[in-house]
Amino acid sequence: MTKPISLYHNELLGAVSIASVLQYNNLSSAKILFILPLLFHNETLNYFLKHKPHNIKTFATQNSKIIENFDNRFYSLLPITINSVLIAKELNFIKIEQNKLSFNIFDFDTSLGKRAEKIILASQKIASLLETETSDLFFYLKVRI
Repeated sequence: MTKPISLYHNELLGAVSIASVLQYNNLSSAKILFILPLLFHNETLNYFLKHKPHNIKTFATQNSKIIENFDNRFYSLLPITINSVLIAKELNFIKIEQNKLSFNIFDFDTSLGKRAEKIILASQKIASLLETETSDLFFYLKVRI
């Protein structure tokens, strides 16, 4: 008997994650790329459920263990992020206008599961963190360009 394929980090959960962050802030397409690497990583998600980071510099310097492989997560989740944005747009969760993505409408039902519930709870803190300059996000999270 074969083991079922894991859909732990799937595009639909990504669409919900992106829409849940956008309900607090409109973001550029570059900043959208940071959402899934932050929310799909268990240690980072748990950190945001318990703490509110003051800014990206403080978060990065106080949590070097959490961000040590952020660059890898960023690039490995890039295809899922792009697909998630497209799905969120098709489902009318978000709008895309002039390089800005914004929340459209979505009823965040807690019946989406425990993982989605945690992501939705942490999304406001992620939105706050992403108010940072894009270049600072790349710098402090050590993403190679």
